[in-house]
Amino acid sequence: MDFDHRAAVFLHRKINGQRTLSALMQILLGNRTAQTISDLHLFHLEQFAGILKYAPGEIRNSFEKTLRATFHEDLQKTADGLSETAHPLSEEFDGMNYEWTGRAAHLWESLSLFIQTLSHLKQGDRFFFPVSSDMRIQQQVKSVLKNRSLNELIEAMYQELLFPLQDLNEPVQALFVDRLTVKNEVGLSYAQLSSNYQMSPFEAYIMVRSALHALLAAHDFNPAAYPILNMLMPKTAFEDDEALTESAKQTRQLLNKGLSLQEVSKTRKLKISTVEDHIVELAHVDYDFDYGPYLEETELKEILKHIREYNLTRLRLLKEATGGKYTYLQLRIAMAMARRRKQ
Repeated sequence: MDFDHRAAVFLHRKINGQRTLSALMQILLGNRTAQTISDLHLFHLEQFAGILKYAPGEIRNSFEKTLRATFHEDLQKTADGLSETAHPLSEEFDGMNYEWTGRAAHLWESLSLFIQTLSHLKQGDRFFFPVSSDMRIQQQVKSVLKNRSLNELIEAMYQELLFPLQDLNEPVQALFVDRLTVKNEVGLSYAQLSSNYQMSPFEAYIMVRSALHALLAAHDFNPAAYPILNMLMPKTAFEDDEALTESAKQTRQLLNKGLSLQEVSKTRKLKISTVEDHIVELAHVDYDFDYGPYLEETELKEILKHIREYNLTRLRLLKEATGGKYTYLQLRIAMAMARRRKQ
C-alpha cells in the first residue's frame, strides 16, 4: 500500500464513520471553527491538523481524491492487513504546533530565502530573483544579514541545520536539500521530487515538512542554541491560545467577567448554539477552563464512566447511555474532559 492510501486508511479508521469527508478535510486544511477544533481533539488528530493548509493545490486535490475513494470503497480487507499501530507520519511531524499555526510556512519562506541569499552573496552576486516575494520575509532576512559577516553566517547556518537534520532518515534530508534554491540550481518541485525519489508528491511534501518540524522542535527546546533560526522565526511564538478562534476568545472574556451563557448570547448577538460551540472549544483548548458552571463533579464522573466503559464518541449514543438526562452541551464538555484526562 502506498503512502497516500496508507494515510487515507489511517484517517478513515480514526474517525470510524462518525464524521463526513468534508468534516475531515476541514481538519486537514486547518480551518478554525469550533466544530473542527472539537473534532481534531476528539479523534486525536492533532498531528494531522493543518497538514494540507500550505500544500500546493495539486497535492491537496490529489489527496482529497484518495480520501474520497477510500471513503467509498470496501476497506475491510485493506484495513485488516494494516497494523493497528501503523502510522503514516513520522515522530517529527506536528501539525497542530507547526502547520495549524503557520510557523512551518513562515520558517520555510524565511529559511529558503536566507539560504538562497547566502549562496548568491558568497559568489559575489547581489542581484537575483528571490524565492519569496513577501516583503516582510525579505526585510527579516536583510536584518539577519546585518548580524554577522558572510562567512560567519554561512558557518553558523550550517551548524544550526546539521544537528536537527542529521538524525532524520536520509531520504528526508535529501528531499529537504533538493527543495532549496541556491545560485545556479533551482529547488525541485514536488512533482520532480516525486519522480526522482519514486514516491507521490504528497509523500514528498510531508517529508520536507517533517524536516522543517524537526528544526522548529529543536529551536523550541533550546532557542539559545539556534540564534540564526531564532531570527528567522515568526515574531510571535506558538501558544495554546492560538488554537482558539477569535470569536471563542471574545466569548471567554465575557464568561470570565461572570456573564451567563444567555447573557453572552444577548451581548454578542449570537445564537445560544454558537456560544455553546465556543464553550466546547474552550473545554478542548483552554486548560484553565472551569466546567463547574455546566457540570457538577458527580455528573462529570457518571458521564466519563459511560464514555470509558463503552468507548462512546457519538453524542446521540452517549445521550441514550446516560438516560437522556444531560444536555448535549454537558455531554460535549464531558467528552472534552475525557480527552484531557486521558493525556
